[in-house]
Amino acid sequence: MRLLLALLLALSSLPALSAQRFSFAGLTWGDSPKVVDQKLRAAGHSGLAPDPMFDTIKDADESVQQFSGQVANHPFKADATFASDKLIEVRLRWNLAPPNERADDDVRNLLEIKYGRSSERGTPAINYERFWKGASGDELALGSSSRSTWDGYGSTYLTYASPELLQRAARNGVIAAAQKRKAAAAAKAASQAKAAGL
Repeated sequence: MRLLLALLLALSSLPALSAQRFSFAGLTWGDSPKVVDQKLRAAGHSGLAPDPMFDTIKDADESVQQFSGQVANHPFKADATFASDKLIEVRLRWNLAPPNERADDDVRNLLEIKYGRSSERGTPAINYERFWKGASGDELALGSSSRSTWDGYGSTYLTYASPELLQRAARNGVIAAAQKRKAAAAAKAASQAKAAGL
């Protein structure tokens, strides 16, 4: 009986793995835009502002708002995605132009200190990411793009994805395909404009 009691006490002092949730700036899945704005400002980041670039590629019940801030002394731009006015995704992006070229390493180190060792998926040439899975069904992914995104440098992104977002993505790959098509069209238009001297 004493052994059982000691075992129960020891187990109760361990962190609840099923309760692990990934969070940026204290944001919680399901937070309203107003609450997200307040939490971001309280954490020292900018508040939310509409992001018109994403209006045409999200589902009718989704909206995207942008914000900015700094992590590990690296400035970032970010988007918060809402479905029916409930937070389902946070995506941060860092330009890897000097002096920001170490953003991916610095952010990865902070995440591994906080959440433990990451897993890997993809290949270095295509869609390579480090990721963490939460027992509650959410996911955290850190990846890099070597494409010329800002001033000829690559970028690093960090995505906090809610279980709802991952379920939506599994049900409907159309959003990702639409985003890729829009990004490809924008890149082609920029290339053509550059070639035309505009």
